[in-house]
Amino acid sequence: MKIDEAVSILRAHNEWRRAPAHLPEDARPAMGDPRKIGIAIDTVCDALSKPGDWARVLLAERDALRGALEEIRSRSAMNFAMRPDPFALAAELGNIHQIADAMLKAREA
Repeated sequence: MKIDEAVSILRAHNEWRRAPAHLPEDARPAMGDPRKIGIAIDTVCDALSKPGDWARVLLAERDALRGALEEIRSRSAMNFAMRPDPFALAAELGNIHQIADAMLKAREA
C-alpha cells in the first residue's frame, strides 16, 4: 500500500469514528474494511519509523518557524518599547501577524 492511500484510508476511518451518534444510520460514513485499516496503520508506522525526507521537511519547517518567531520577537520588543500608545501597539500586533503569515506562506510555497 502506498502512503497516500494509507493516509486516505485512515482519514476516512477517523470520519467514521468521529461521526456523531445522533445521526441516522444512512447519514453516517460507512465503516472501512478493518483489514485495510490495519495495513494502512502499518504502512504509516513503517514510513514514519524510517529516517528520510519527512524528518528533513519537519526540521526545515521548525527552523523556518523559529526564524519567524525571532523576527516577531525582535520587532515586537523594539516597537513595544518605542510606542506606548495602545493604538500604535494594536497596529504593530497586526504587523507581527502579517510577518508570521508571510513567513508561513513562503514556507508552504
